[in-house]
Amino acid sequence: MLEYPNLLLVGGSKRNVGKTTLILHFIEKYKNKYPITGLKVTSIYPDDDLFHGKHDTLSPDFEILEEKDRSGRKDTSKMLLAGARHVFFIRTKDAFIEQAFDSFQKQMPGNGLILCESISLRKYVQPGLFILIHDEEARQLKKSFNELKPLADVILRTNGNCFNTDIDRIEYSPPSWRIK
Repeated sequence: MLEYPNLLLVGGSKRNVGKTTLILHFIEKYKNKYPITGLKVTSIYPDDDLFHGKHDTLSPDFEILEEKDRSGRKDTSKMLLAGARHVFFIRTKDAFIEQAFDSFQKQMPGNGLILCESISLRKYVQPGLFILIHDEEARQLKKSFNELKPLADVILRTNGNCFNTDIDRIEYSPPSWRIK
């Protein structure tokens, strides 16, 4: 398993738990100190376009798109608006997540910070820090959340309005992310 100390990986127990909000916080916090690349990795499921927007298929196994839209309608667009220098969106079949990330790494500009929204990527890489967000009011959790929970460096709990932990305890101190 390859290590990426500059990678902050954020996953959640379900949709809309604050993953993007957390990433935007860290983009704002570090955009003037380090070059930041935003990344969102999603697995392809039936009717996926209903949640992540319509994208033309570039490959039968995975696609990597660089976000250029600054409208703020999509999570990746919000990352650009917050100050990320580059933002990418990977859609992939589960079996090709590792291959898709490897391809992303080859085209990624520079060696700055990578702030990534994905839970499944943790199966294949060792990030500097892996944060899971758990919605305490959720009745049904993602299967991948329970599977990867033991690998989390920190689990932030939310009731839908705020996190139970001071997120400023999470910081980047070269060469890696850490909890102070």
